[in-house]
Amino acid sequence: TEMNRTPLKELLIERASEFKRDRIHAAFVLHKAEILEAINEGWSVHSVWKTLVDAKKINMSYQAFSRLVKRAKNGVDLRISTIIPSSSSGFTMDATPDKNKLY
Repeated sequence: TEMNRTPLKELLIERASEFKRDRIHAAFVLHKAEILEAINEGWSVHSVWKTLVDAKKINMSYQAFSRLVKRAKNGVDLRISTIIPSSSSGFTMDATPDKNKLY
């Protein structure tokens, strides 16, 4: 699990998106295996959250953290690729109006 803590991955997560929600999800995904392992060993969700916040590994509210833990336990796909949309949305901007589509 040391691979999950590489500085490169931490930097990628910081740059993952300009939206705080995406960074929160990405930080959770980075530590997901350790989080679930600790909880399965009997540590409380609150203890795990507090430890990660104090260590500056995550920056999210307890409510957001516990919601992500619940989703992870229920098998919801939390991979970064499913959380952060790709830059190509398929939308292309055409500022020239189509006169046939105007009223």
